[in-house]
Amino acid sequence: MVIPGVVWCAALAVQWAVERVPPLPVRIGGAVVAAGLAIFIARADALIVAFAEDAGYFAQLERLAARVPPDEVVLARGFTEWITPLYLTFDRRVVPLNLDPTGKGRIALRAWIERQTAQGKPTYLLLEGSTDLSGYTLRPLYEQTLTRVFTEPTIDPLPKKIVSKQRTVRLYEVRPAGEK
Repeated sequence: MVIPGVVWCAALAVQWAVERVPPLPVRIGGAVVAAGLAIFIARADALIVAFAEDAGYFAQLERLAARVPPDEVVLARGFTEWITPLYLTFDRRVVPLNLDPTGKGRIALRAWIERQTAQGKPTYLLLEGSTDLSGYTLRPLYEQTLTRVFTEPTIDPLPKKIVSKQRTVRLYEVRPAGEK
């Protein structure tokens, strides 16, 4: 209630002052104030106005999705910023997996590979970075570097710089070591 009251009183004060000044100085003063506000707003929003965040990222994900087998469950290790869109937007059956040496993801990976091998089917793995997968043979099928450009993730103070991150994602066919 206080802020609307202050704004209303300020508007009345400006109207009272404008009515007492001749028209030409009011127009000049208004133009100077408007120009000052425009310059201030343009400088404050310069980073945001001239920048398209994540430009081209969707097309990169689309190319990656085109290489992921559409009717197969594909295991994936990496950041959700590229795994989630593959599942939600491109309807790929991508399952995130923690492949840390002590994680339960290793047990799930081994069980899935054994199941797929028993059925004569390949196991697919999308992998960002590298991990120790000794005991398995990885046959590279595709590699894509995803480049994401965005403003620094800060609210206070407002973003002042543009950040670029690259991630290399590789699609592999995984088989137990020694199997062809």
